[in-house]
Amino acid sequence: MLISLRSKLLAIVLLMNAIAVISYTTYTYQSRKSDLYQQIDTQLSFAAQTAAHLIKHSVYDDVANNSFTKAQSNDIHRQAYELISNTEVAYIYTLVRIDNKILFVMDTPKPQQYDNNDLSAPLAHYTDASEGLVKAFNSTTPVFDEYSDE
Repeated sequence: MLISLRSKLLAIVLLMNAIAVISYTTYTYQSRKSDLYQQIDTQLSFAAQTAAHLIKHSVYDDVANNSFTKAQSNDIHRQAYELISNTEVAYIYTLVRIDNKILFVMDTPKPQQYDNNDLSAPLAHYTDASEGLVKAFNSTTPVFDEYSDE
């Protein structure tokens, strides 16, 4: 009977220990995950603000008036590449929606495209836009969306 009681107490202590370890591990994981997402959101917000300030507002007037030129587009693409080439941010871009099409105003070229001066055409159609990105055009608050495209 005494051994049985000790075994029961040991089992209870081990069970409580396992519950405590699992609870602590879950809490730590959630806390670190939350911190990581906050850091990523901060970097993305900074990149978005940088992209917004990189382009003069008159560029969007030119887009609206169909007077946005290839030279303007190339200049903006080069500036975007040079700005983020030494950062952890891979791409920044700005978009407009015209006739329910999402178009790139600014898109960061890949290093090879930049080196070969093979930059995107002005107002290239973004055919692979995520649903979250499409919804962002209907929102006045920042929208974060996890997706991958080509």
